[in-house]
Amino acid sequence: MNPCEECLIHDKIYECCGRFPDTGETVLLAIGGNTTVIACPYFDRHGRCTIYESRPLRCRSHYCYQYSLMESGSWNQSDIITYQKIITEND
Repeated sequence: MNPCEECLIHDKIYECCGRFPDTGETVLLAIGGNTTVIACPYFDRHGRCTIYESRPLRCRSHYCYQYSLMESGSWNQSDIITYQKIITEND
């Protein structure tokens, strides 16, 4: 299961899915009623990544603080440092 399915759509847009990481590309996305947000072009109106299985490295290596907290019950500083190194090395 995709752990991101537990997050609220607005949290995803703010935290990780507000733009396509490789290009910075964004689109206007209608998410219900009269609400339109700026999001990654591969993000659908239900809050799902449409390319999740083949998403870029920067998406796969994104450290999600909320997911870490849900899993461990506390922040894990060593994981944060590890993910930051992965992202820096692949920029």
